[in-house]
Amino acid sequence: MTSPFPVDAPELFSVGTQSIVERSKHLGLIWIRRMATVVSASDPANVTIIFDADTVEQSAVSMVGALSNGSRVYVDITPPGGNFIVGSVSGTGQLIDLVSSVSSTAAIGAETVVLTGNSITWAAGRAYEVMFSQETAGSVANNAAFFTVRRASVAGAIKFGAAFQMNATIGTSQNCYTRFIIRNATASDVTALIVLTLQSVGGGTVTGSGGGTYSLVRYLEVRDAGVSTDYANAVQI
Repeated sequence: MTSPFPVDAPELFSVGTQSIVERSKHLGLIWIRRMATVVSASDPANVTIIFDADTVEQSAVSMVGALSNGSRVYVDITPPGGNFIVGSVSGTGQLIDLVSSVSSTAAIGAETVVLTGNSITWAAGRAYEVMFSQETAGSVANNAAFFTVRRASVAGAIKFGAAFQMNATIGTSQNCYTRFIIRNATASDVTALIVLTLQSVGGGTVTGSGGGTYSLVRYLEVRDAGVSTDYANAVQI
C-alpha cells in the first residue's frame, strides 16, 4: 500500500516540533536550567553570573536570597523574563572567596593590611577554612613576620595570628602558609570581610614577595568547611 505521506514527512514533523519548542522558549512557557558561577552578589536582585562554558557576564535575580562571590548556582533561563537563580551548590570544600596579588608588598614595619577579602556571607551554622600564603623576607637576621587575620580592617577584631621566623641570611625569603577555621555558630547569616595584615617583630622590616622569576602569588582564601558544630573551639566571625 502506498503511504499517503511523502518520504520526508518525519523530517517535516521534526522541524515543526522544533519550531513549537523555540516559540515556547520565547514565550516563557518552558525554561532551560544551567549551571553558573557568581561573580558579584552584592545585590540579590542584580547578581552578576557567568554560565558554564561561557565567558560573558550576565545578570540574574536570586530567588534564594543572599549569595557569596564564587558560589555555584542553578539558573533558570525564562525568556523574555530573564535569568533566575533557583538554587546553589553548597558543601564542604566549596570556594567562597579568593583574593590574590602578584605584586610585592612594601617593606613593612608596623602592622599593615596586605590583602583585603571581599564582603561575603558567613552562613548561619557553617564553618569556614581560611588559608593564606606569602613568600616573605626580612631585612635583618632572624626577625619574624607576624600575620594577623582581622575582621573588616587593621583596627578590626582579631580572628587569627601566626608568626614565622625569618632566615638568618638577610633577604632570603621563605613561604609563610597556614590554615585555620572561622565559624558562624549563630542562627543568623553574617555579612563581613576579612583582611590579612603583616608586621615585623624583632626589628627591621619584612616584605611579601610577588611576581618575579617564579611568578609568586600572595593569596587569602576562604572555603566551606562543613557545619559549625564540628568545630566547637573555632573562633566566631
